[in-house]
Amino acid sequence: MPLAVTDLATFMIPNRLLGPAAAASLLGLIYVLPGGGAAPLERGLLAAAVVGVAFLALAIVAGGGFGLGDVKLLSYLALLTGYQSWNLVLVSLLAGFVIAALAAATMRQVRHGSQIALAPWLIGGAVVALVL
Repeated sequence: MPLAVTDLATFMIPNRLLGPAAAASLLGLIYVLPGGGAAPLERGLLAAAVVGVAFLALAIVAGGGFGLGDVKLLSYLALLTGYQSWNLVLVSLLAGFVIAALAAATMRQVRHGSQIALAPWLIGGAVVALVL
């Protein structure tokens, strides 16, 4: 929640919030490794790497739209959803961007040409994916 609130207020995702959240989550995922082995953690780490690299490349090529904080957040959310399944990673990404597009369309009707903070919508997409 602090990440979403901060991004709404400042259009930035501070490392001082995201770093500890990611570290605590990773430690928590390591701690709860199922009896079946490390496959869920490996899948989560691979999902984080794939999503992180893909969106970093997109951020560099696109030259705007979302920043490195969004890339790091997407990678973090991919770790959490990827721990469960690849399908959850895809649903999370799709839901987050659909919610963001709806928010942008609504906000642009109110204020033309305005930017939106992505973090709240990306986090919302991950929550939707995890709840479904």
